[in-house]
Amino acid sequence: MEEYPDKPETISIEQIPDLLNEAYLAYLAWNVDDRVLDLYWDNCLVRNADGTEIKDRVTLLRCRDVRGIAAGTEPSDCFARPSEIRPPGEVTAEFLAKEISGDVRWSWDDESWIVINIRRVEQEVFHSLKSALLFGNEKDIMESPVRVIFNIPGELTEAGDEYDVSILAGCESLTACNRRGEPKSLEIWSAQCAAWWTGWKKHWKDNVSGDQEGCESTVEDSMIPAMRNEADPYYEPPQEPAFALSAHDMPEELLIPLRNWFEGKLEKDCLKIARAWPWGDDLEERARNISGWEPDTHWGYIRAVDEWWQEGDRASVTIRGIMHNAPFSGHPAENMETLWKFAIRRLLGDWTIKSFHYRCPPYDRSISISDDRKPWLNDWRSGPVITDKRKALSKMKNWLKLKTWRLSKWSTDAKAGKHRK
Repeated sequence: MEEYPDKPETISIEQIPDLLNEAYLAYLAWNVDDRVLDLYWDNCLVRNADGTEIKDRVTLLRCRDVRGIAAGTEPSDCFARPSEIRPPGEVTAEFLAKEISGDVRWSWDDESWIVINIRRVEQEVFHSLKSALLFGNEKDIMESPVRVIFNIPGELTEAGDEYDVSILAGCESLTACNRRGEPKSLEIWSAQCAAWWTGWKKHWKDNVSGDQEGCESTVEDSMIPAMRNEADPYYEPPQEPAFALSAHDMPEELLIPLRNWFEGKLEKDCLKIARAWPWGDDLEERARNISGWEPDTHWGYIRAVDEWWQEGDRASVTIRGIMHNAPFSGHPAENMETLWKFAIRRLLGDWTIKSFHYRCPPYDRSISISDDRKPWLNDWRSGPVITDKRKALSKMKNWLKLKTWRLSKWSTDAKAGKHRK
């Protein structure tokens, strides 16, 4: 018999996405007459309180008295320029509107996500590259007490372009059920989820893996623990300006989120980071979450704009600069020339970061440029900067020799009393 706490922690519907960690949207059913939208999520991580397996790991989320449904179509590549994107073809809103108008079932087995009652994310649906109302109207959706948004990932057009489709449904209530449609307590579901993670920790603590002889592979085997962060939480990166761009023709408003991001990381200002890359409607809460992140091991110092574009409320910026990597596992600190590419969106009046990635020219010759086109390298005073992989080893050796000489000289001077007040 299951045994859970008599007074389990109260769980709100806004916390449901946390309980769907690693689950995927298996299929949905929309009944337009009853105004009921059912979302079936499979692979939920749950166990009984005693650690025994729960074989049926499907959770049904039932949206009742649906007031409206909207769809937004976005290219899977968030860096894609709108003017260069081919029409979505079969993944148009018109197609979704046609298919969702009656009792239908779709199925997917790819990565899915869901959020509940987050205005910022909901607005993204209406600001998508292509958006459409499938049922009801925008006012009814946004005034609904419960607003659920989920995605259909990786739809392909006939031309081979990939798009993601987000569905926003406004409804009167949301209920978690088992596969048969019987309601289940969010508190019991949360306890089942906690029991699974307790088992997962024990699984890896005991080092019992399906890769070992005589052991069957389990779900826990696929959930490999993150590497331990060995970074020194007290390490101080170079106190060079994080944001010092050379002449450029970019609108200043596009630079605000980038300045907040790089300066916030260097200054450990969680609120600045939250403003640059918000999630949810509460910046203070986002900042508190950021404060719980693992200590940083690298910091960016941006110096030049390589290229940028802006089309309406979308923009992309490619910037070049220096990334400082902290000492790690016996390796010394290093400064690496780096190229960052940001996707930026204007939402609710503010430009914020949608996504970004970076590459290092020393390991990618396709983005390398000659040093004479990087005069900002001469202003860096915190050690050599690796710009060419072939030069990396010799530069770091010379730097370490200089540091060793300086430390040796300091030690000699200290013994002679030169550093005493």
